[in-house]
Amino acid sequence: HVLCDAGERLGEDVSALDLVTRNRLVPRLLHDLANALTIARMGAAGDGATALDHAVAVVHEVRSLYGNLATRPVPIDVPEVIRRMQRTLAVEPARLLVELAPAPPVMGEPERLERALLNLALNAGEASMGDTVRIAVRYGAGDAALRLAVEDDGHGLDTLPPERSGPRGHGFAAVMRQAALLGGQVQVGRSPFGGASVTLILPVAAVDSAAV
Repeated sequence: HVLCDAGERLGEDVSALDLVTRNRLVPRLLHDLANALTIARMGAAGDGATALDHAVAVVHEVRSLYGNLATRPVPIDVPEVIRRMQRTLAVEPARLLVELAPAPPVMGEPERLERALLNLALNAGEASMGDTVRIAVRYGAGDAALRLAVEDDGHGLDTLPPERSGPRGHGFAAVMRQAALLGGQVQVGRSPFGGASVTLILPVAAVDSAAV
């Protein structure tokens, strides 16, 4: 309704706006809401309040990311983001391995990185055969980029387009979109556990020589 009202005021084709809404915006919103509800459901038996708080935060982030409000890139401490999200990644603690190497920050909107990580963790948790999901930050001194890998012991990643691969396709498309908006890229391969390995390759923030 908001888009249609705006279209009428601007003299735009309302039917075209409706098509864009149904075909592009709604699937993404539904995917994000599904992620939030999954986390809330999995956390309800334990720390339900934390899970529900996270669900509400995801909804607010979606409104911001898909709205017209401009966002300002800031330095992101990737290991700290992972530590903060560990309790809400929808992977059982006994199955989750976390390896965090010291790394310089990357530039971008933290919400984008969190959404990408959430999608990868949910996919890995669903694909895992029940034993292992690993999230690892890898960085070598002097590297131009850090690597954030999410690995599982499942059957591998379905990388077909969303219209052919179902709900997980939308999740992978979202990861690729958020990685691109962070100035990075996505690398897909086979994990050491035999399942999928999806790695976000993110450029590290440039050092301000005047501040050194």
